[in-house]
Amino acid sequence: MNNITNLIDSVKGNINVISENIYQQKINEAIAGMNDFLNNITDLVDEVSHSDLFSEEEIQKCVEIMRDSLSAMENKDYTLLADVLQYDMIELLDEYSTKLE
Repeated sequence: MNNITNLIDSVKGNINVISENIYQQKINEAIAGMNDFLNNITDLVDEVSHSDLFSEEEIQKCVEIMRDSLSAMENKDYTLLADVLQYDMIELLDEYSTKLE
């Protein structure tokens, strides 16, 4: 569980950097930060899916948020991307953290 907590913290940190860059119109820096985010979120989903604490529905919620993020990126709607990550993903990660307590 400690690894999941560390990954949650890493993903939240990635999101904060990406969102801040987008809100400051530093799109190239935000996109560059997506690599770390994607690596960390992939690791987190892998850990969560192998844990008995999380339901399939909770895991699928993360997948849906990632789909929304991808759609925003494909449409070059970076403000939407930042909002999805900053609000939807952070909310889900907070739910994950609460469940770990």
